Amino acid sequence: FVKTPCVGDLFRRTDSIVYNLPRMMPVGLRRETLKRSGVFRCGITSAVVMTGFALCLSCMTALFLVRIASGDMTPIGTYSFVTYLLIAIFGNSIWPVSFVFIGLARGLARMIDDFEMVTYLNDNKEGAREGEGKRIDWRQAYESYHVLEDVVCKFSQAFATYFFVAEFFLVIAYISVVIGAALEIGRVSGGDASAQQILRVSAICVICLMYTFICHDLFSSAAGITAKCQSIKGKVHRLCARVEWEDPESLPVAHR
Repeated sequence: FVKTPCVGDLFRRTDSIVYNLPRMMPVGLRRETLKRSGVFRCGITSAVVMTGFALCLSCMTALFLVRIASGDMTPIGTYSFVTYLLIAIFGNSIWPVSFVFIGLARGLARMIDDFEMVTYLNDNKEGAREGEGKRIDWRQAYESYHVLEDVVCKFSQAFATYFFVAEFFLVIAYISVVIGAALEIGRVSGGDASAQQILRVSAICVICLMYTFICHDLFSSAAGITAKCQSIKGKVHRLCARVEWEDPESLPVAHR
């Protein structure tokens, strides 16, 4: 529910970066990115999350049935509300945005790695004529750099509110779940080995595992983008070094 206002109209605009970025990718990378961005993707995080939802709901159902069988009728309303809540969250079109972010972030990181800024004025990199050296097209290199910068800025701006607000709540929820798991496991260690307690521990441990995988994927993807952006300046310096070797006459232009 926190994600919904944070995402806004990101997925409603046809010129949004979430649609434009895959169009810029080579076919192979685009397929890989879209596959990684799907909820039902082939990956360990998706498998854990999908299986986790089923197991968690099953454990909760069994827990409430055990309570009702013991004569305690109060959980019926709570169970109905929680079940509805899970279905609402799972069915919400905003829910998979975390997977979209992960897929696009890793795709963009690959693009930054593979992006080549240097272009040559000669059609033939070895020289158009015998004895003619390679000349670097600085205008095109400059434009290429700003294309890359523009894509990174648009991606960062599009997901900034989502990442820093929605995922802040995810971290708080994760801490709460970890504390809950520790407390429930502590009760079992203290001697409470009833069926209800075992089901309670099973449910909270499944949720904890799901949150662990999602948090790892989200924050490692974001960290990957940050690292690649910091490497862009290094690319520019390497470009200048290449000029010194290949086109020394353009060195003053390169430094400027």
